[in-house]
Parts: sequence; C-alpha cells; structure tokens
Amino acid sequence: MAHSRENSDLRDEKLQELEETISNQKNLIDSLMSDRESLSKLRAELTSFKSAAITRLVQSSHLIEQLRSERSRVQALEAASLSSARQHEVINASLEVSL
Repeated sequence: MAHSRENSDLRDEKLQELEETISNQKNLIDSLMSDRESLSKLRAELTSFKSAAITRLVQSSHLIEQLRSERSRVQALEAASLSSARQHEVINASLEVSL
C-alpha cells in the first residue's frame, strides 16, 4: 500500500511539474505573440517614416533646383542691369562730349 501511495504522490508531483511547464510555455507564447504584434506595428511606423522622409527628400531636391534656377535668373538680371548701367554711362559721356 505504501508503494502505491508513493507512486501516486510521484505521479501527482510529475503532473504538477508538467502543468507548470505547460503554463510557462503558454505565457512564453503569449509574450512572443505580443512581441510579434509590437514588431509589426514598429515595422509599419518605420515604413511610414521612410516614405515621409523620401517624400521630403524629393521635395527638397525640387526646391534646391528651383533655388538654383532662381539664382541663375537673378545673376542674369544683375548682369543685364550692369550692362544697361554701362550703356547709360557711355551715352551720358557721349552727350557730355558733344555738348
């Protein structure tokens, strides 16, 4: 009878250990699933951030090109203005000489 009792106690102990192992594994699986969801959300946020950064980069490139074009136009206007001022100086000098 004592031997049967020991076997029963041992079986109950092993069963308890097995239940704890199963519980721990379920908790681990739940934790991993939660981590997976978090990683999926982070991946989506990173993709969105990357897309926004690329959009801003393209916009910046367009603005830089517009600024370069505007700078060239301003430089051309300045050159034309200087040329016009020189022509006026020449005309004024000619008028002064002829007077």
